[in-house]
Amino acid sequence: PFAAQPILDMRGPHAKLITNLEHLNADAGGGGADGGADVPMAELQHNLRLLVDMCEASIQKLDAKLRHEQDTAVLLQKEQQRLEAAEAASRAEAGSISRVLHLVEDC
Repeated sequence: PFAAQPILDMRGPHAKLITNLEHLNADAGGGGADGGADVPMAELQHNLRLLVDMCEASIQKLDAKLRHEQDTAVLLQKEQQRLEAAEAASRAEAGSISRVLHLVEDC
């Protein structure tokens, strides 16, 4: 009648291949070699640990991005100051050249 379909049990820290649903229920309460019965709510603890690890990775990634953005902002401010100083020097030089040109024209 029905062909047995393998089931991948992802409820714990390690995936298990189950070919029969009876084995699925037996593994859930049977206390396997990995000590699953000794840890209360092992699946929940595993899932919470996984969520915490994912959140930590996300926070670290955002922190690195924030530090990069702050460094970029500092570099851009320094570049702006340098360009403003260069502009002021160019304006002063242009003013000096303009005065010299007027003196030459007056002669």
